Amino acid sequence: MIDPDEVYDIQDYSAATLAAQVERLIASTAPEHFIYRECELDEIWRLVDLDIASLRASGGPAAEVARLERFRGVIMRAHDLVGVAGDPGAAAHQLRELMG
Repeated sequence: MIDPDEVYDIQDYSAATLAAQVERLIASTAPEHFIYRECELDEIWRLVDLDIASLRASGGPAAEVARLERFRGVIMRAHDLVGVAGDPGAAAHQLRELMG
């Protein structure tokens, strides 16, 4: 069961992690919840950013770097929808689009 009053530990940005984040966003109704969701989205963004940096440093495929940059952009939009617009439902929609 999702507890919107809890900050969840983010280990990766897998489809399962994104699905759980969508559930938490939908369950979030209070300003405090929005702050917690922002923190979680920050961590997802950080993990993606690390992978982008690693790929660039190792000369990884440009197509994969571009894919992750687009992914990171969606995460940032979701973050802003929660934190700036106060609209966790719209943020959840952004994440659903990433999941296909």
